[in-house]
Amino acid sequence: MSSRQASVIIGLLVVIAMVLVVGIGYLVLGPDDDEAAPAAGEPTATSAPPTSTEEMVADPVAALEAAGVDVVQPPPVPEAPEAWGEYTLAGSWNGRVRAFDNREPAKATAEDGSTFPASMNGCGEMMYFVTFRATDDGDAVDARLLDAVGGVNDSEVLGSGWMLGTNCATPAFVFDTAADGATMIDVAFTVHEYRQSSVAPTSAASQPQAQDPAPAPAAPAEPTFVECIFGTPGPARFSDGSIRNHPPCAQTPEAQRYLEAESVCGGLNGWEVYGREKYESLCGPVPEGR
Repeated sequence: MSSRQASVIIGLLVVIAMVLVVGIGYLVLGPDDDEAAPAAGEPTATSAPPTSTEEMVADPVAALEAAGVDVVQPPPVPEAPEAWGEYTLAGSWNGRVRAFDNREPAKATAEDGSTFPASMNGCGEMMYFVTFRATDDGDAVDARLLDAVGGVNDSEVLGSGWMLGTNCATPAFVFDTAADGATMIDVAFTVHEYRQSSVAPTSAASQPQAQDPAPAPAAPAEPTFVECIFGTPGPARFSDGSIRNHPPCAQTPEAQRYLEAESVCGGLNGWEVYGREKYESLCGPVPEGR
């Protein structure tokens, strides 16, 4: 072997040795910090944690706006906001009813203990945010929202929860289960009444100038009759929100039909006493097996 060939071979061996050293160093030390991959469990720039139910309820306005209409919802229960959407809080009250079996739902009541303020007119002009709970731990109720003729808009079997319904739906409760084997359940509820507002925010251009005199306040008008309350012959709602007796309401065909239905449907064998045809026209189908 000539000296020239030996020099070439030595040079190749040196280059190979340098490549091996650099490769081993890269494997041991790893890439630069700027090029390192995210550590295990570290969120990427585009990842975001999901929003939990508790976080949604922490914003009660968002919770009510997202709930829908005439719905029964499980816990957690949001707080009652002063306003949401087109609705403003008009008042709140507490109540308690005793729910028995499926034959007669126990309905929530108005603030004065009278019939809950629901009707067949102007659905959506008012909304009711209702929270409820069975007073004994371990008990559960079939919580329902009923329409004006007793149909079920929505229902859930819960120990506690909340409802959101229009002024054309009535909260009601039916016995379902009890931890101690009882055949009835006491249900405590709170009603938050919201009124729809037609007043929109005004722009700066429409605001009165500082020098313009304020208009004199108008004398308060006497409250006027608004509507008869469906299902309760006699009482009516007036323009100031009050509910009082209004004799003409007891004479309407709907009121007379309601009174007739109470006598026909109230008994266990109304279909036998008044006849199948009248029973089905006022109360619905005759119970199975009859």
